[in-house]
Amino acid sequence: MSSSTSETSGEYRKKVYTKFGDSGETSLLYGGRISKNSPNTEAYGITDEAVSVMGMARAMTSDQRVNDLLRDLQRELFTIAAELATDPGKYELFQQHFKPVTEEMVT
Repeated sequence: MSSSTSETSGEYRKKVYTKFGDSGETSLLYGGRISKNSPNTEAYGITDEAVSVMGMARAMTSDQRVNDLLRDLQRELFTIAAELATDPGKYELFQQHFKPVTEEMVT
């Protein structure tokens, strides 16, 4: 892996080169590859963004009840994202590390 630095509008941005190129795929949890255009990839990306926003909200609140609620939601969303990022053939590995979210939990 190599890197370089470039200046854009007064900002410095670090570029990382993995020497693997971009085949339009991304790695899955526990191995495997999936298209970056897959609905699952989009879904766990959006879920990850929601987890991040909740983290910012937790950092800004002084209400412990709100903080606890957001923490619990973050954990559940993290599990959902992990499930979406797991190849169906590796689902047993997912179940060894996470308690899957069930329909009863979300209704």
